[in-house]
Amino acid sequence: MQLSQSDAHHSEYDSCQLSSSLSGGNWQNGLKSGPGVYEYEDGELDVSFYKEDMRVGEGVRWSASREEASRLVDGQLVGKEGDMPVNDAMKLTKHLGFVV
Repeated sequence: MQLSQSDAHHSEYDSCQLSSSLSGGNWQNGLKSGPGVYEYEDGELDVSFYKEDMRVGEGVRWSASREEASRLVDGQLVGKEGDMPVNDAMKLTKHLGFVV
């Protein structure tokens, strides 16, 4: 499985970069609020918590195959892509209210 070479295409959430809008989550006053899931055109999936449209705290980026995961903090990749233990990623994803 191959992950994207750069984190640049994941730096901002806008309609041009997403294959779909919020796949799961909440909106408040037109802003992303609470746990949310986004799927990119390449199949990667971000699970994060949002406050006033900004990603805050820990999140997970799942590879397109869902066999590897990466740690996100405030929406930014921490460490190398694919280096988050899958069990930890599954626990955090479940804690945020989603199942992969």
